[in-house]
Amino acid sequence: MIVKVISKEIITPSIPTPKHLNLHNLSLLDDLNSPVLMPLIFFYSLNPSLNPQINTKFPLNTMLDRLKTSLATTLTKFYPLAGRINDRNYVVCNDEGIPYVQTRVNTHLIDVVNNAEVCDLDNLLPCKPNGPSKLPLAIQVNIFECGGIAIGLCINHKISDAFSVLMFVNNWSIIARCGETNCGSYLLHCFDVAKLFPLTNDVSNKYVFKNKKSVSKRFTFDEISIRSIKSKYMIGNEKVSFGLVLLAFIYTRIVATSQSINVLPYVVSQAVNLRSKINSTAQNNCFYFGNVFLDAIAPPSVANEVRAEMFLEMVEQMRKAMMKIDSNFISKIQNGTQDLAYVTDRLDRAQRRKIAMLAFSNYSGLPVYESDFGWGKPVWVTSATLPMTKIVIFIPSQTATHVDVYVNLNNEDMKTLESDHEFISFCTKNLCSKL
Repeated sequence: MIVKVISKEIITPSIPTPKHLNLHNLSLLDDLNSPVLMPLIFFYSLNPSLNPQINTKFPLNTMLDRLKTSLATTLTKFYPLAGRINDRNYVVCNDEGIPYVQTRVNTHLIDVVNNAEVCDLDNLLPCKPNGPSKLPLAIQVNIFECGGIAIGLCINHKISDAFSVLMFVNNWSIIARCGETNCGSYLLHCFDVAKLFPLTNDVSNKYVFKNKKSVSKRFTFDEISIRSIKSKYMIGNEKVSFGLVLLAFIYTRIVATSQSINVLPYVVSQAVNLRSKINSTAQNNCFYFGNVFLDAIAPPSVANEVRAEMFLEMVEQMRKAMMKIDSNFISKIQNGTQDLAYVTDRLDRAQRRKIAMLAFSNYSGLPVYESDFGWGKPVWVTSATLPMTKIVIFIPSQTATHVDVYVNLNNEDMKTLESDHEFISFCTKNLCSKL
C-alpha cells in the first residue's frame, strides 16, 4: 500500500473563538491521562450497492471540499480542538487550527480492510501517534482507487476520551451532510467537565511512562467464539457480558504466555463511562466533552502463576470494581469525600516497577458507526498502532457480529501470545462483514 500526499493545510474555525472562551480548563479526570495521540480511522465505501444512502449527485472534489468547509464550521463548536495544550492546566483556544492532510492510496479499500496489518494502517493517519504532544487533533482524508474514503484521526487523550472523539466526528458528519442550519438539536456538546471535577493536586506530571519498543496487533473474535470461551471457562449459566468474558480471557492468556518474561503481577483496569452516572443540573449529561471516565481496577494477583480459577476470579473482581463506580461514588469524588488514590497508587507502583498495568477499553455501546457524511455510515472503524504498551481496545463491527481486539504489548510478549494455541484457536479471520 502506497499512500501519496496530495495536499497539506491547516483548517481553522470558520468564526473566531470569542475571547471569553480563549482558555479551556482541564479537569481532574483529564489530568489522569497522558498527552498522547490516540488513533481512529473510519472507512467508507462509495459503492451504492453497499451504501444505498450515498448521495451520488456530487462529484468527489465537491464532497472533499464539503468535508473541509464543514470541519471549519464544526471547529467553532469544538473550539478547544483548534487550540494548543499549554500545560497540564488548560488548552489555549487560539484558533491555531488542525493539520489536515489529503492523500491518494494505490489500492482498494476492501484490500486494506481484509488484509492490512495494524502497522500498515498507520499510513492512513496524519502523524505518528507516539510520544507526548500539545496538538489536540489532526486529520487525514485518504482516497482509494475504488473511490472509497478513509478518514484517519489522531486525537489527544489529555482532552478527549473515546466517546468525545466519536461525538466530534458525528457532529462533523451531520454538518457535512445537512448543513449547520438544518442540524437542529443534533449538535449537542458540553465543555463543563472541569466544573464537575476541578483540578486539584498535580497528578500527570508525576508519572512519565516511556513507550518502550512495542507492537500492536488486531485479533478478531466473533459471537460464536466468545460463547465458546464462556462455555469452556465459566461454570453454570451466569449472565456475564461478552466484554467481560473477553477481558478475562485475554488477561489469562497474556499472563500464561508471558510468565517467563514478566515477573511483575498484573493490575487490570477497565475504563467506565461516567456520563450517565453523573448527578448534575446539566440537561445533556451524556454529551460532556473531555475525559469523562474512571478505571475500574481489579486487585493484583499474588503472582502471575497460572491457575484454573484465574478466569472466574477476574470476572468477579472486575464486575465488582465496575459496579463500585456508581453515581454515589462519583458524587463523593465531586464533593471531596472520595479521592482517587486507588488510581494514583496504581500509577505510582507501576512507575516504581512494582506492578505491570494492563488497561482495557471497550467501545461497545458507544456511537461508533453513526457518522454519515452523505456516503452512508462507515463500513469499518479501526484503531492503529497504540501509543502506550499493555493497552487493549475492543471495537465492535458495524453489525455487532464480531469484535476487533487491538492489543499493544512489547515484542517478546506479543510473540508468545501469537504462538499460544489456546488464544489463537478462538480467534476468527479478520473480515469486514459489510464488504
